Amino acid sequence: MRAAFSVLELVIAIVILGVFASFAMPSSKHALHQAALTTLAYIRYTQHLALNSSLEFATLKQTSTLTALHPSIDPHKLLDSSKNFWQIQFHQSGIYTLNSFSVFFDTPRFSPTTDRDNQPQPGDIIAINGKNRRCLSGYSNDNIATECRNNSEILVRLYESFGVESIILESEFACQEINTFRIGFDRFGKPFCARNIRALQAPMQIALKKGAYTKYICILPHSGYAYIAPRGC
Repeated sequence: MRAAFSVLELVIAIVILGVFASFAMPSSKHALHQAALTTLAYIRYTQHLALNSSLEFATLKQTSTLTALHPSIDPHKLLDSSKNFWQIQFHQSGIYTLNSFSVFFDTPRFSPTTDRDNQPQPGDIIAINGKNRRCLSGYSNDNIATECRNNSEILVRLYESFGVESIILESEFACQEINTFRIGFDRFGKPFCARNIRALQAPMQIALKKGAYTKYICILPHSGYAYIAPRGC
């Protein structure tokens, strides 16, 4: 029995490992690219909702359709349209929400504990995927809006769907919250961030990471235009 491999055998083994690695690396890179495209599409969809699904209310009568569906909503607070935003919130931690996002309108409520609580909870308006009618929320069934339980879109779970290992806000650090950040759009499509609703002052750079690869998504201030940037904003 031989005690060692020959040089030729070692070279062949290294070549084979290199071939396997060459298949694995593009696969990770492709998955991350698909994750970036999916995220970009839903950022743009969030702005589209803000521009086309009016949250501007001038009278209590105009709020009746929404409050009939969700009796917990305070119609008087809906009249303050300066606080009405469609938003996409990125979840950076949690057992079920790791590296995922939700698209929703955070509604004002009668209860102070759920009044614009900055989370896609029951009573909030969760965006729907137009193709399969699934809710765009990365939250678990325990916390998600009632109409979305067992009906959430898997693509918003970037870790589960694409293996995204982290979502990092690499600019506009005033927008960073505890284990989360968000981008909201007003009825003119202008971008805002953070719980206290501040207008973007500079391009927001979001980094999606998987292994050695990184994809950057940029959101411009004022216009809210979003795009994938190969080397960052």
